[in-house]
Amino acid sequence: MRVPPLLPLVCVVLLLTSVSPSSGQTESGLEPAERLLEATPAGRQVLDAAREGRIHWGQGQVSRTEVTATRSVHDGVETVHYETRVIISGSKSPVFQALDLAHELVHALRPKENPFHPTLRAGDYVVRGIEGEGGEAEAIAYECKVGREWVESVKPAGLSQEDRALVRARCGMVWKAAADSEKWKRSFYYLGQHYRDFLERLTRLDPGPVELKWWKDHIDPRTPVFTSAMAQKPYPVALLEEYLELTKKICSRSPASESPFAKRCGTLSGLK
Repeated sequence: MRVPPLLPLVCVVLLLTSVSPSSGQTESGLEPAERLLEATPAGRQVLDAAREGRIHWGQGQVSRTEVTATRSVHDGVETVHYETRVIISGSKSPVFQALDLAHELVHALRPKENPFHPTLRAGDYVVRGIEGEGGEAEAIAYECKVGREWVESVKPAGLSQEDRALVRARCGMVWKAAADSEKWKRSFYYLGQHYRDFLERLTRLDPGPVELKWWKDHIDPRTPVFTSAMAQKPYPVALLEEYLELTKKICSRSPASESPFAKRCGTLSGLK
């Protein structure tokens, strides 16, 4: 395998949905939210895992998880280094900061996927981003698991009845839908006005007849239920665009005809 030129290469992968975050063991500006999480078993569990994993978190404009992947090759051996940070919206109340923090830490703790893999396919990237371990379905379900523990307990004492009502409003549909795991996952593929554009772009990526049939069976033109806070689009659309951007970056540094990325880069031809 020929090693592509111009390395190392850095890609930032946003796990949907200028700051210097601090680690959970120092001042993060999110201490009230952290205390709310500490009051529930699910909240404590994800905080403990994040601290053990040395995940960094702090405040910013929009809640999100960033994974910076740096690829380098020495003597023909590839190494990928990951740095993960969680950013939580500083404009939200501590209750919703706590829910966002639980959500984003689930993302941050997920097994790392190599965005530089030559055969990484768009469809696989989207599905794993939604249904895989630490994906959107699990993260949303987990934040509402924390919310259920709040509303079903007298603790934390600092959570007002109004706060509990807001949590019920945010999570009520999730609690009901997540009871049916198959229906729950399919609800992430409601695309609304993005339906035709998503299908057209996916078709141009030549997924093959079997995979294309799977997508046609799963995506739905109904109004989206879940959207990415960063992209303001349904998760499949946001994840597809994320895949295309990181692939374009890789291909701009690695001539398609002369690298192990030839097939992956070739799929971009004809796309807008």
